[in-house]
Amino acid sequence: KGKCSMFTFQSYEDSPLVTLTANNMSRPNMKVGQRLLLNYVVENDIDEASKTIEVKGISKVTTDTIVFVPQEVLDTLKQDEIKVMSVWRTGEYLNIRCQVEYTEKPRQLYLATNGAVDANGVLNTYQIQNLMGAKRFYWLETYLSYYIGPVWRLENVNGLRYNVTDLSYPEGRFFDFKK
Repeated sequence: KGKCSMFTFQSYEDSPLVTLTANNMSRPNMKVGQRLLLNYVVENDIDEASKTIEVKGISKVTTDTIVFVPQEVLDTLKQDEIKVMSVWRTGEYLNIRCQVEYTEKPRQLYLATNGAVDANGVLNTYQIQNLMGAKRFYWLETYLSYYIGPVWRLENVNGLRYNVTDLSYPEGRFFDFKK
C-alpha cells in the first residue's frame, strides 16, 4: 500500500503538463524520463493539472535525440519507406505513430538534420530508416519519439519540417510544425 507510479503527460504542442498518478501499479523497471505509450482510464479528475488513473496497458516507445549530420553525408543516407499514421509535437518532442517493416536484423532508425535554416526560419529534419538490405517480413506498428530540444530552442528557428519517405501518402513527403 502506498506505492504508485506518476507520469507527466503533455497532450500536444505547448499545452500545460498534466500529472497522472496510478495507484494500481508500481513498475521498478521504468526509468524517470522514459517515454511510454500509456493506456489508462481516469478515476479522479482532481484538476486541470493532475488526475488519478487506472493503468490498463503500457508499452515502450522508441526514443532518440535528433542527430546533426553534414549535408554531404545526409545526401548519401538511405531512406527506406515507412507508413506514417500520425505526427505531432509535444513540447520538445516530435512523435510519430507509424508502421515499419519487421526485419530479423538491426536497422538504422533516427531523425537527422544538417542544421541549416531556410529564409523563413524552418529547419529541415529527415526520417532516416535504413534496413541495410535485411529481409523484410511484415509491417509492424510502432511509436517513435525524438527529442528536438537542441534545435527547437534555437532563436533563428521558427519551425521544423519533418521530411519522410511515406508509403501511406507518397505525394505529401513532409509535415510542418511552427513555433
